[in-house]
Amino acid sequence: MKGEEPVPGGGTTAAPPAARKGPPPGNLAARDIHGALLILLLALLCGLVLSAALAVWAVTSFTLLDEDYGAVPPPDPAHLGHTDVFVVDAKDRVVRGPVVADYAGRYSRDPRWPLRLAELEAELPGAVEFVRERLGLGDRPAPPFRIRFRDDEEMPSPLFMSVFQELEGGAARPLIVVGVDALVAGRYDLKQTLRHELAHCWHLWSLGAPFYAQPRWIQEGLADWATGPDCDRLRRLYLDECGSPDIDPAAVLVNGMDGRQERRDYGESWLAFLMIEREFGISAVHGLVAGLFSEGSPQVALQRVTGWDYEEFKRRARAWAADLVREETGDWAAYVAAKRGYLAKEHDAAEAAYDTYLREYPSGAFRALALAESADLRLLRGDPDGARARVDAIASAAPVGALARRCLHLRIRIARAEKDWPAVERLCLDFIHDFEWDDNGATRDVRTALPEARRKMLRAKEGGITSEPVPGEADPEFR
Repeated sequence: MKGEEPVPGGGTTAAPPAARKGPPPGNLAARDIHGALLILLLALLCGLVLSAALAVWAVTSFTLLDEDYGAVPPPDPAHLGHTDVFVVDAKDRVVRGPVVADYAGRYSRDPRWPLRLAELEAELPGAVEFVRERLGLGDRPAPPFRIRFRDDEEMPSPLFMSVFQELEGGAARPLIVVGVDALVAGRYDLKQTLRHELAHCWHLWSLGAPFYAQPRWIQEGLADWATGPDCDRLRRLYLDECGSPDIDPAAVLVNGMDGRQERRDYGESWLAFLMIEREFGISAVHGLVAGLFSEGSPQVALQRVTGWDYEEFKRRARAWAADLVREETGDWAAYVAAKRGYLAKEHDAAEAAYDTYLREYPSGAFRALALAESADLRLLRGDPDGARARVDAIASAAPVGALARRCLHLRIRIARAEKDWPAVERLCLDFIHDFEWDDNGATRDVRTALPEARRKMLRAKEGGITSEPVPGEADPEFR
């Protein structure tokens, strides 16, 4: 065949190809590499241009801080000596209005995080306007606050939200730091908490350094009053702080306004402002706010509004608050009568007393606790349906905090009693994700219930025989 040569031992081999025109193969490869690099550089340049365009769009499509929330003046030197001051990293520029969405902590990949962030952003404009109107601030511009997000262990104090200050480029502004653990778990009323912290921002921004010299009961009472006219905060305090038979609610919650201002003290501080509203009218509170935000002296502002000097005002406010708490907790004696039997494990007597209480006080302050304890008794006597009815009644009021944790634990126990192992697993995981691991009975119960549910489901899947490892204490949820 033309173009082929004989080879020793028979057969043929292809003749060498004819010489090609053009550069040698090595130069061709170099030229291809150079071309590919040029294309890559052009692609990177296009990407940078596109990113810049998107960044401009993002900044201009969201509300800019200084336009809607006032200019940021130089800091008051007195601010710089206060401990609640953060220095902002110059590279931190991820801003959507006042919300700095740069969070990259342990919940950044949790599907709940973007949902809760979006909920907070949606609530924010309405919260600003609500506080403005509630405090009687007219068209005064909102403070140039920022909101940042941190994991609980990075929070300067173990609160859902806290107000601090931050410095950036020589300017100071109010800063709300949000703990992401409690945010994604939905452990609190987001709307009311935002309003509370925004009132602090406005107060701090209006006064500057003198804000820190005002009594804590003034700061916290005003911020609580700014959240709205309802009494839900008192009912939560009754449930969280006054459920023991050895506690008099009025003595616990009305114990002097000059204390440390722990959570139970917020109720009395709020009631002082509620007394001014009910005795003198909401315009009197607005007048007090104007005085507190301008001159900074609560003594002068209170006397101008009420006609009483500072000590007389505190005495009258405490007496008024104690009377209101006693009126609102008129069901306390009936509740603790049942609670004593519950604690003494006199189950039949306690259950009868709870039934009587629930019938006679359909709107009692301690009704939710009575329902939870009665649900526990029904589980103990093998009545998961009765327990579920009581837990559903609590859930209809959207419980938060310790009561929400208790309801979820009761649902886990109900599912275990009914041997609904998929429900047990799902509820245990909700409990692990939503609540801290305190050393108490609920936590120990969940640590037992989750591996038990998984063992039951695996054995059911394999017909009672399985070679798969049984999940248990080594699971990531238990670390």
